[in-house]
Amino acid sequence: MRLPKLSAKAPLGASRRRRRAPRPDGPRTILPEVPSAAASPAGPFDARLDAARARLRAAIPPPADED
Repeated sequence: MRLPKLSAKAPLGASRRRRRAPRPDGPRTILPEVPSAAASPAGPFDARLDAARARLRAAIPPPADED
């Protein structure tokens, strides 16, 4: 009966396997509100963005109350 040779190295499959990244504590897309950002002067892009948001809010009808 032949026994397999044991090597000190780990098999190739285990060394190539990537570990999963740890889960972040919270969603990464939500940025914290920075008080200094509100104090900075608004640029032309900010004004156009606010105008576009206002147009979108005006275009969406309010939800109907189902009472």
